[in-house]
Amino acid sequence: KTVYSSECEVRITYFALSADKNQYLISPIEYAIDEDKETIYLNVTYDNYADVFTLSNAFIDINTENGSVSFDEADTNADGSINLTHTVRCVVTDSSGKKKRYVVNTDRQVFKLPIVNIYLENMNSVSSIDRDVYTNMTFFADCSGSAEYDSTNIINGKIRGRGNSTWGWEKKPYKIKLDEKASLLGLSENRDWILLANYVDKSLIRNTVAYEMGKEMDYLSWTPTQYPVDLFINGVYQGVYSMGEHME
Repeated sequence: KTVYSSECEVRITYFALSADKNQYLISPIEYAIDEDKETIYLNVTYDNYADVFTLSNAFIDINTENGSVSFDEADTNADGSINLTHTVRCVVTDSSGKKKRYVVNTDRQVFKLPIVNIYLENMNSVSSIDRDVYTNMTFFADCSGSAEYDSTNIINGKIRGRGNSTWGWEKKPYKIKLDEKASLLGLSENRDWILLANYVDKSLIRNTVAYEMGKEMDYLSWTPTQYPVDLFINGVYQGVYSMGEHME
């Protein structure tokens, strides 16, 4: 039986998601350390965001005064990453063999809207997205906060800008083309999707409401569907967008 001692001389002084080792992080995300409660804590919000894929396969930078750190085998993936989507525990051991255990909590803010995660190739800046030329990207939708839709796996694809006058506004609309067809938000499988910024619509729902009204009109052969989503590009929050079918 492992014995934990308050006399263990090792202390964790730094605990963070590594920017160098985690593919989808531009900068490290540091956890708070409460030494008195032996707790390491992060509250994931819009401003301090790590996607669920990163948290499930997290590579961590840890600094201690002296000694070693280990995690429970059940929380450690085959590649050495840690699954932080639930409470985990790590143990520090000093030179005399005395051990101390920390509880690591990662609380994700409840995102009620589906989250669209887009990561540009080489983590290029959002400003590098062109209206006419596609930029390579990685895409996945995290719908874990909504019971209505299913999350997607990671899909490669491309993104470019869209619109005319709307492209000149601060919040820009986009078109994405996935490398393979996928069903997003319960809609029919397709490769082409749009993300409308709704920049001048303070309600953010006018287009969605108009399309829903169109579906009630029997004489229209087809009306596209759009749903509100939270858009993150390179882990940076871009705002609420309308994601939906591309008219072709």
